[in-house]
Amino acid sequence: MSNLEKQLNKIKKSYFSFADLRKISLLDDAGLRVAISRLVKAEKLYKIYKGYYCLDKSRVDL
Repeated sequence: MSNLEKQLNKIKKSYFSFADLRKISLLDDAGLRVAISRLVKAEKLYKIYKGYYCLDKSRVDL
């Protein structure tokens, strides 16, 4: 489990914007985009809209 994933699990939000992820991460923008992409490919993070992500699709009303 990556550090970013551990930090996301601690936060009780149903979705995150890229700006939210930037605030909780120690990565620069390019590194954060790579980390997000890897989590999305591993299906541990779901892209719900451009720049918005969630951990559990069932908790988000679209």
